[in-house]
Amino acid sequence: MSQQGEKPNHPKSVTYAVYYDGSCPVCTLTMDTLEKTSARESFEMHDVTKEVLPAHIDKKRAMEEIHVTSSDGTTYTNADAVLVLLSQYKGLGWVLSFGLLPGIRWILHAVYRFVATNRYFLLGTMSPVFWTKTIVALGLLVGIVLSLPLWSAERTYPPIPVFILTNELPPVVTIALLVGMIGALTLSLVSSRPRRLLLISFCCLLALVLMDQSRIQAWVVHYLPTLFILSLFSWDAKDVEGKERALNLLRFIVVAMYFWSGVQKVNIQFIEQVFPWMMSTFVPLSSDIVQIVLVAVGLVVPFIEVAIGVGLLIDRLRKWSIAGAFLMCVFVLMTIGPFGHSWNMVVWPWNIVLLLLVCILFTSKASISFSSVFAHLRGWLGTAVLILTGIMPAFYFVNIWDSYPSWSLYSGTPDTATFYLHERVRASLPEEVREVVHTDAEGRNTLTALDWSVRSLTVPPYPEERVFLTLAQTLCAYAERPDDVVVNMSGRIVPFFSQGPTQRTCESLK
Repeated sequence: MSQQGEKPNHPKSVTYAVYYDGSCPVCTLTMDTLEKTSARESFEMHDVTKEVLPAHIDKKRAMEEIHVTSSDGTTYTNADAVLVLLSQYKGLGWVLSFGLLPGIRWILHAVYRFVATNRYFLLGTMSPVFWTKTIVALGLLVGIVLSLPLWSAERTYPPIPVFILTNELPPVVTIALLVGMIGALTLSLVSSRPRRLLLISFCCLLALVLMDQSRIQAWVVHYLPTLFILSLFSWDAKDVEGKERALNLLRFIVVAMYFWSGVQKVNIQFIEQVFPWMMSTFVPLSSDIVQIVLVAVGLVVPFIEVAIGVGLLIDRLRKWSIAGAFLMCVFVLMTIGPFGHSWNMVVWPWNIVLLLLVCILFTSKASISFSSVFAHLRGWLGTAVLILTGIMPAFYFVNIWDSYPSWSLYSGTPDTATFYLHERVRASLPEEVREVVHTDAEGRNTLTALDWSVRSLTVPPYPEERVFLTLAQTLCAYAERPDDVVVNMSGRIVPFFSQGPTQRTCESLK
């Protein structure tokens, strides 16, 4: 309120002049809505981008926040102006008095400032990039909270750096990077110019990943390039070309995820084990007929997932693909969620984020097709996205590219490792690790990389042989004899063929 700060008490007959930014989608929608209501005769609408303003209205300020002037000359701005407009409706006369209470007024003004600073992005053609940023930032924050031990420097599961030099960094560096990432992500949610904040988040996340390969989870692999692409967008409401480039690169990543995730599932392990395990929450596996049906359905599922990815870029198939993505999200949450196996909780919000991104990125009124998306796979950024997410997953099948960057989660293809421990090694382990050491049918002390990682980090291990060998070396530190620790590793599985297992002892790891 710009005059005197007095609490107004105007009769219904008072006419209000409303000055608003006509180039703002949120403002225009609000004014159009008011024009269709019963109180429309109380308001005179003025688009400050088109009209000459009275002397008491500063155009720059009017562009930044709504102004409402009553017939007695009192001018209201910010949330106060909105409250005045609402108070003109039957039964809402009290909202102005309530909204002007000190604590309530501060909250309303803070909310208004957020809406005003983001007014060009909340609705309209720029909204997809805004809501993509918001959903990804929230998804990553929730993922971090659900997997805090993964981001800790103090734990029984050893950090496995990408570069050996990062292994020498003190724990305080990990804490600083984590705090910096969380802080930047949080601020990016309310900032109208989040470029630097998103870049800081990306750099912190990348550094944390380089310090420990266990953090290269499938959801992190998705969020990393997404943050980087969003950080390169200008966040200028007039930058239509930059917005389309960013959205099309993000669309390609989503399409590549569905495509390669489906291709990864074309293998015996998924069809005969992983898919029946997921379905076991709904149907009993004791019946031979049920097992036959599940195998038949399991043969089709990978191709459905591939079709979802491809169909997102085809106009006549897009609605079906979005529906398929929705059903797949529901299926995953029902099978591994709290009502199913209650497994790997950190991927639950990621699946929801992925579904929301499909809805945001592929329901736009803009032209979406193979040509429009691939047209932006040029330049250094587009080429990098094409190579890393579109081409390199194919090299997984010749043992050149890693599992999670190839979208192999729940495909049954990644490497696995089991450690056989002598009793004296088992007895020397930290209690947290001993809790997941079991005795097999042959009386051996067994510890799987999966159990150890889930117990210590709350997430599955990064399923690569080099990681398992590092874990074996950690266990060998407790060994007195070379054969006190034996690691049995299964090779990754390519379509319908499996590589044989290999065994290593402490002596061969030196």
